[in-house]
Amino acid sequence: MGRDETHNLTAAQVFHPCMQCADKFFLKADICQLGMDQIKESQYMLTGLKKGQEKMSKSDPSNPIFMEDEEADVILKIDNAYCPPKVVVS
Repeated sequence: MGRDETHNLTAAQVFHPCMQCADKFFLKADICQLGMDQIKESQYMLTGLKKGQEKMSKSDPSNPIFMEDEEADVILKIDNAYCPPKVVVS
């Protein structure tokens, strides 16, 4: 069934969603990376770590936090991050 009872789906329309998530279930991963087209389903984009930045920039190595960063590097980046006073975002 498609959008209504009379609409038939092709095999590709049925199997494509299954193939999109099969590796996540097969690998039994705790976390997985998604494409930018799926960012709303997975997480919110972090703002830049420096004052006045709307998003993180990969061109400055002290700005983004990478998955492969060492713990000490992540702590240093967070400690040096700009945090405006009395601003709370929920």
